[in-house]
Amino acid sequence: DGPELIWVFEYDDEFSPRSVAIHPDGELVTVGAYMATYTHRLYDSELTDVDTDYRHSVDYLAYSYDGEYLASGLSVYGVWVKDITGEIEPLQLHGGYNNFIAFDPSSLTLATGNRSGNIWLWSIPDGEQIAELPGLGGRNYLFGLSFHPSGEQVASLLWTDDGTINIWSIPEERITHTMDTHILVGSSNNVISYS
Repeated sequence: DGPELIWVFEYDDEFSPRSVAIHPDGELVTVGAYMATYTHRLYDSELTDVDTDYRHSVDYLAYSYDGEYLASGLSVYGVWVKDITGEIEPLQLHGGYNNFIAFDPSSLTLATGNRSGNIWLWSIPDGEQIAELPGLGGRNYLFGLSFHPSGEQVASLLWTDDGTINIWSIPEERITHTMDTHILVGSSNNVISYS
């Protein structure tokens, strides 16, 4: 037996989904689109929230592991972090193009990066920058981020001719390992993940 389709939600003709994230409690799913996110109850598809505070396409979404925050990487205008209870004002962490995001397992740090190749580490919930891991220059666009389960490393996928993966040591703030995938990274998005 294969997977079973539970429900389908029909959006209007102008809707173009760009990203999706499931809340850690398994109760909600959030879909990112142009200038908006749509949150549904997972078990019956009921639309519970529409957030139109975004200035461009919501290309990447991630819930913190504790489920308290939703980070959004926009194609333009940077990264936003929102407290899902609405008690804390949303944070815009930085600007830039093609913004990627990853929460650490403690939900206390968010890694962000963009086309510049730089990676920034941010304290959550205050939004203070903890560190900047410099990009390598040139056309080495960042194309994905993932935290190691220990929270001590961040993997970054670069759009290079060789599809380079860098493993950053957070305590040392430097690259400790590099490997080439020999795949055309530009044909896929955020395809890097620790297991």
